[in-house]
Amino acid sequence: CFPQKGTVMKNTVLKDKREKRGLTQVQIAEKASISEVSYQRIEQGFPAPGVQTASLIADTLRVKFYKQFKALWGDQTEN
Repeated sequence: CFPQKGTVMKNTVLKDKREKRGLTQVQIAEKASISEVSYQRIEQGFPAPGVQTASLIADTLRVKFYKQFKALWGDQTEN
């Protein structure tokens, strides 16, 4: 259920979830230990984050359940 590296797909669900939580891109980036530019690129869909970064972003957005996590990353999953 994790995004594949190199996948390009604008992640509107990720942006919506961030905005609903009242968080900025900078805040998410800091909590995920990545640069603001890296987070912006992830939100724009290029590239999809690795497993560790995806998990840190999901934790920051308080996504705790598999179904919510999968919805956050859409069809960007590994087989």
